[in-house]
Amino acid sequence: MRFLFLTTSFLSLVFCLNCQANILPATQLNKISHISINKAQIPPDLASNLLLRIGKIYSCQQINRDIHNLMNLGVFDNVIVTVKTTNNDVNVSYSFVESPIISAWTNKIYSCSVMPGALSLKSIVGKHFNTTDWFNDKRKIEKFYRNHNYNSISVSSHVYKIENQNKVILITDVYPGKKQFVEDIKITGINDYEKDEIKSMIHCEPRNLWLFRKGKYSTEKLQNDEKNIRDLFVNSGFLDAKVEVSVDNSDSTDRVIINVQVIKGPIYRLGTLIWNQQLLSSNDFDNLKNELAFSENTAYTPDYEDIIRKKINAFCINISPQLPNLTIMPLINQESSPYNPIVDIIIILRKDYTVYRKPSSTAPKFSYPASLAREYLNKF
Repeated sequence: MRFLFLTTSFLSLVFCLNCQANILPATQLNKISHISINKAQIPPDLASNLLLRIGKIYSCQQINRDIHNLMNLGVFDNVIVTVKTTNNDVNVSYSFVESPIISAWTNKIYSCSVMPGALSLKSIVGKHFNTTDWFNDKRKIEKFYRNHNYNSISVSSHVYKIENQNKVILITDVYPGKKQFVEDIKITGINDYEKDEIKSMIHCEPRNLWLFRKGKYSTEKLQNDEKNIRDLFVNSGFLDAKVEVSVDNSDSTDRVIINVQVIKGPIYRLGTLIWNQQLLSSNDFDNLKNELAFSENTAYTPDYEDIIRKKINAFCINISPQLPNLTIMPLINQESSPYNPIVDIIIILRKDYTVYRKPSSTAPKFSYPASLAREYLNKF
C-alpha cells in the first residue's frame, strides 16, 4: 500500500506542475474506484472541473490538469490531493483551503478628479481575493487612465488580513499623475522624405485644437510603432537597422515629445546565385536562371529565399509533378565589407539529395560579418 500526498498553492503551482510526474504513480493499469471531495464553501459545479472519473484509468497527468483547473477558479489558496493505491484500485481525495473573502475595499485616487467608474472589476467586496484577479483589475484601471491621457499612471494595493477570520481588507492606491499631450514628434537619423513616411507610421499626432487633434498617445502602441518602423527598413535591405522610440517631457509637465531615432546601417545587396543542380536539362536550367535574374544593386531582404523557392517550385512543377529536393541558403560574399555587405545565395537542386538542417532554434541566423552557411558549404 502506498500513500502519496500532493500539495500545491497559488504561488508554487508552476513548480508542482513540473515535478508531479515524478512524484505520482506511473502505472496506467489502476482504475479510479473512489473520489472524495472535502469542501467548505466551494462552487457547486466543482466536479465538472475534474478530469478524473470513477472507473477510468488513473493518470497523474489528469491530476496535474485538475489542480491547474481548480486553481484557475480563483477561490482556492491551496489544493491538496491525496492518492491511495491498493492492488489495482486507486482512491483519490481532494481537499481545499479557501481563498479569503474581501470584506472591505477602498479605492484611493490621488490628485485627480477622473474616476474609473464601472470597470467590471473582480476584486470587490464579497468575492474571493486572489492575485490573478487583482493583477487583471490593475491592468483595467491603468488602461482606463491611459485612455484619458494619464500615461504615468501607477496603481498599487495593500491587503490586510482580519485576525481569526478568513477575510481581508483591500486598499487600492491610484496615482494617475499629470494628464499629458503630445507636443511634437522629432525624428533623427534619416532624410526629410523618409521622415514624412515614418511620421505616418506613428499612431499619434501632436495636439492641435484647430484640427481636433487630441495629442493622445499610448506607450504600448509606441512599442508597436517602433517594431513596424524597424521592419520597414529591414524589409528594404537595411538588416542592421536600429530604431528607438522614446517619450521625453518638455518644459511643461503636461506636454511630451516623441523622439524617434533611426540608425539605418548599410544596405545589404544581392551578389551571386551559386548553383548545384543535377535535375534540369541545360535548356530548362537556362530558362530557370532567366526567371530568377535580378538587376544590379538589388537589395537583399529576409524574405528573398522564400521568393526564390516559390519561383523554382512553380517552374519545376511544369516539368515534373513531384517537387524537387531544394535547399536555399544565404552566404556572406568574401569580397563584402562592413560598409558594403553582399549576400550570395546557394541553391541546391537535386532529384535524390537531402541536406541535413538543424532545428530552427539552433540554426545559424543572418548577422554580418559571420557567415550564415559556411559550415554547410563543405558538404556540397
